[in-house]
Amino acid sequence: MGKILKNRYELLTELGRGGMSTVYLARDLNLGSYWAVKHMKNNASSELFAFKKEAELLAGLSHPDIPRIVDRIEDFDDYYVVMDFVDGVSLGKKIVSEGPVSEADLINWAKMLCSILQYLHTVHDDPIIYRDMKPDNIILTQSGRVKLIDFGIAKECKHGMRDDGECYGTRGYAAPEQYKSGSNILDERTDIYSLGCTMFYLVTGKVPGKAPNACPPVRTINSDLSDGIQFIISKATMDDPKDRYQNTNEMLEDLEHIAELSSEYRETMRKRILVFSICFIMSIVFGAISVWGYFRMKTEVANNYQVAYTNAFYMERSGNYTGAADSYARAITYYDKDYNTYVKLFNALLPHDDEEEFQEKTKLAIDRMCGSYIDNSGSYMYNDPRLMYIVGKKCIEVNEISYLTKAADYFEAIKDSDMYKNGDYAFPNLDQYIVISQAMANTIDSQDFVSFSKALDELEKNTVNGQLAAEDVLQNYYTLILMYSTYPTDLSNSYDHMQELGMRAYDLIVQNMDNENFTFNSSFSLYKMLAIGNYNAGLTATDENMATYFNRSLEWFDRIEALYTINDNETLIKKANCYEKLFKYYNKGNDVGVVAEDSLPLLENAMKIYEDITLKDPDYMLCRIKRGIAYIEYAHATNDEEHIAYAKSYYHELVNEINNASVELSTTEAYQFSSLTDLANLYGYDE
Repeated sequence: MGKILKNRYELLTELGRGGMSTVYLARDLNLGSYWAVKHMKNNASSELFAFKKEAELLAGLSHPDIPRIVDRIEDFDDYYVVMDFVDGVSLGKKIVSEGPVSEADLINWAKMLCSILQYLHTVHDDPIIYRDMKPDNIILTQSGRVKLIDFGIAKECKHGMRDDGECYGTRGYAAPEQYKSGSNILDERTDIYSLGCTMFYLVTGKVPGKAPNACPPVRTINSDLSDGIQFIISKATMDDPKDRYQNTNEMLEDLEHIAELSSEYRETMRKRILVFSICFIMSIVFGAISVWGYFRMKTEVANNYQVAYTNAFYMERSGNYTGAADSYARAITYYDKDYNTYVKLFNALLPHDDEEEFQEKTKLAIDRMCGSYIDNSGSYMYNDPRLMYIVGKKCIEVNEISYLTKAADYFEAIKDSDMYKNGDYAFPNLDQYIVISQAMANTIDSQDFVSFSKALDELEKNTVNGQLAAEDVLQNYYTLILMYSTYPTDLSNSYDHMQELGMRAYDLIVQNMDNENFTFNSSFSLYKMLAIGNYNAGLTATDENMATYFNRSLEWFDRIEALYTINDNETLIKKANCYEKLFKYYNKGNDVGVVAEDSLPLLENAMKIYEDITLKDPDYMLCRIKRGIAYIEYAHATNDEEHIAYAKSYYHELVNEINNASVELSTTEAYQFSSLTDLANLYGYDE
């Protein structure tokens, strides 16, 4: 522990140890992100050769549920591979600690695994056969996705060709053809067998035996399981590859239509076939033509979906979010039953730290998801609780009555849904979001701040202690900071609480900044909320705390400007005001020409911001008045004749313009103008 590789990767702790290698958690000292580092001795062994082959194989793959290789390091007697750190628990450990999973979870994970295998089987001309599908090699992440790890024995296999290498696999999960006595002709069906055995274990908790008949019918073990899941597992684990699913698309098709595989459904269909058999025979020719056309059309639709989804995925990675949203929407028109495609579409529609239109773009994204899908009775996702949950949380961020009301309605509908009552899907902190959305939608006079504050405390506690994905943690922090900034005087220690939550959020954002799968897109809005929150706290704080809040505000402004450009003049003026007020605080009571050490640059920074704004917007009167105040303060502090002359000239020019043109000042402008004239009178600059 503590070893640093390549002056960059610090090994923190051991994650796991196998026969050939050890896996560590490492921190990237340059980026602050975390990686998994796989290590073994650098020697001439066959194990090292296989280890390097695994690294080469992974380096050529690009799938969101397969770890990426980002670096390879040879260090004398050691060989290291740096890859994505997959934060989660293996399904093998989950079953040992919690027992068999629900059929709903099994189906959801099996669909994801089919997608991974489909990618491996088609990414090259010859399929990559994983060969070691088993629960211990599948990681369930905090976001609910499954990822496939440990590609140590995966290899490209030519169709119909015998593999003369050594037999590899795990007893109970390896297909019959993988054993020494088997054919050793490996193809897509080999992985399908192992996936079926994995599903058998996950839903029964029993390790499959050796072929033949490795997996007995699952309903003999648990009669509550459906005929459909029994059919799928049994077909996937047939001894003869010809009797299994021939590819993952076939298996995925049955998983998507599992209700149609029940014995009742098949019996109904058998009777219908019997009744209409004569008609069927008479129309056999036309039927054959129709079937051919149907499957051709179905294949074309599946291909179109895959093309649209893949295009969207790569557009999103390249930062073309508008194109990605269009492609995800197009993919949904070809196949509308995949919830994750809708989530991808929503994330692409949301603003990506576009300061000027952040609020409006968020509302447009919500409106599109609600109008096209959630509230559209013709959509497959009509009233879908999962989609209502993620959209409802974004409605809270908008913080407008109509959207808060929609959020409250959605959260109540989720609680009444079968998906929630049956525990088919996790909706973390739903009770707290109900209280928050309902409270925010009420007028301030009718709010119960005791219950509101309690809900915020519970949400924070659950966020800190819960096993949530980074994006979910950050969204909770965002919601909490928004609440404290909205009701700073009604909730205790609001500003200090905001700062504490903000620093936790900032650390988490930095850790995940280089993670391509990281989708939190509200960093700018979060930082701006904290910058302005601390600024507001400074305005009302006592002298001893004022400097703390203004300095915090400037730190958040700096974090914003390290990544984005601030174009909002009102926000920029607040930053300039921080500099000015800190200068006045450090020089309170000083005589003319006496300046506290290192404080003059504060006022110079304020003057620079005021000047830049008035150059862009000469009619912005408030900023021009603030600029005049800063000039007089600077001239008084330096006692420099040139600065004094310039401050007087600017002051008289501004006063004459306001008086002669009879400019109507707003309340804020009038207050600042009064401060300007008082200051000029105090220092004698109005003569």
